[in-house]
Amino acid sequence: MKFSFGGLVWGVVSYAAVARAACSSDLLIDNYATYASNTNSLGQWTSDDGTTTNIKTDAANKKIAFTSKANSYFYTTFNCEKATTDQYNAITFPVKGPAGASFTLELQTMSSCTATSFKSYYTTINGITGSTQVITVPLSAFSGANLNAISGLLWESFSLNGAWEIGQTNLVCANGAGAPSTTSNKGAIVTSSSATNLRTATPSITSKVLTSSVSASAPAGACTNLLVDDFASQSRLTFLFYNAMLQPSSDDGTMSPVAGRVDTATSVIVANNHVTLTSRADGSSYWFTMLGCLKATSVYGGIGMTIKAAKGTKLGIELQTSRTCDSNNPTLIDVSSADLEWTFDGTEKFYTIPFSKIPRS
Repeated sequence: MKFSFGGLVWGVVSYAAVARAACSSDLLIDNYATYASNTNSLGQWTSDDGTTTNIKTDAANKKIAFTSKANSYFYTTFNCEKATTDQYNAITFPVKGPAGASFTLELQTMSSCTATSFKSYYTTINGITGSTQVITVPLSAFSGANLNAISGLLWESFSLNGAWEIGQTNLVCANGAGAPSTTSNKGAIVTSSSATNLRTATPSITSKVLTSSVSASAPAGACTNLLVDDFASQSRLTFLFYNAMLQPSSDDGTMSPVAGRVDTATSVIVANNHVTLTSRADGSSYWFTMLGCLKATSVYGGIGMTIKAAKGTKLGIELQTSRTCDSNNPTLIDVSSADLEWTFDGTEKFYTIPFSKIPRS
């Protein structure tokens, strides 16, 4: 679903390139000693965005512990790591979780360190035993990923909710002393799969992580309201580009930057379960949120949200639909606020998009 105010404005992210010699030892990504400031051992952002409970670090034992629940994730970011050039060939970390559980490890990469878009690649780790296991995942498991522009690592899709621990996380140096010659997972099974979701980044943010699309449906006649987004976290929306369904959501940097912020290109502000967007004067702004492949027929009657906008505001709403979930050619259906009989007066009101008012494709 996309709210549009005109055409697309592109931004460019600039990175400084530094020549580096090939590695001679493993690269410490995080020993969780500085998690209180949401930074990893590389000085880059790390967080769970409040998606877990009871999260705490154990600096002495170099690990972080949390209790997973539905849609929990934990991520750490890089300032564009060139693993191929630096000759890192694997990711290694101890993990402890509920016996019989599995989780997904997601690697986010860009086409280059000057790119403004990201792709995500996935590997599933099965066979968690309930005891601490050292997991070493070859970077080659992320088939198709550009390993010379790594920007994020995400632990997600925990199959069993409960207590989890993640220990010191390293990139393994192929030339380093003691570098493993084989994958050491102590009973765990690593299954790789790649995804080709492409997302455009908001300018000036150099580290973000994306998720894959997930099909969602509800039994006919048994639905409850489905939360698309509660705008619970600034970083979830502007660092990760997630909504509450863990689907992509962004303005692609098309809204007006917010004055007075250090990150001067920030154009989306999240607070008190609201998102504040200021459109550009030239009418080129838009904001979108995605639903994966939601089968809404005979289940959901429409989409509702609260909006506060100045008197006289007009906007367009675009829905993308497909006849099947495996289609790569969605139909774009555009309606206007006037079509929906929306009027704005500067106060917050509840507005709906009844599916009955959407032309059928």
